[in-house]
Amino acid sequence: MSSASASRSLIAASLLLAVAATAAQAQQVPEHAMRYKRDSGGNCTAMIPYYGPAALWIGRIAAQRPMNTSSDRIFTDARTAERCFFTEMECRTWLARLTLDWAPKPGFATCEPGGGVLMRGGRGPVKP
Repeated sequence: MSSASASRSLIAASLLLAVAATAAQAQQVPEHAMRYKRDSGGNCTAMIPYYGPAALWIGRIAAQRPMNTSSDRIFTDARTAERCFFTEMECRTWLARLTLDWAPKPGFATCEPGGGVLMRGGRGPVKP
C-alpha cells in the first residue's frame, strides 16, 4: 500500500469517527433549548415537566433591601424568586449569593428537593 493510499484511508477513518461522534452527541441534546446556568439555575416551569421534580432542587427566596432614594422616607425593594437546580450545592450557592445583597424574611430562603411536599400546590403533612 502506498503512502498516499494509507493517508486516504486514515482520513476516511477519521471522518467516519467524527460523523459517528457527532451523531452520538446529537442524541444527548434535548429537543428544546433549556437555559440553565450553574450559578443562577433554570426556570422551574420549563425544567420540572422535562426532567421531573425528583431530579431537581428548587430554590426559593423572598427578600428585601432598602432602596437608595433622595427622599426622606425609607423605601424597601421587596422581591421573590424561584429557580431550579440539578444539585443541592448549586442551589445553596445561588441562595448565598443573593443573601449578600438581599435580606431574606425568616424561613423564606430555602433549597428543597423537587419531589417534596413543599412544591407549589403540594399538601403539607397530614394532621391526625
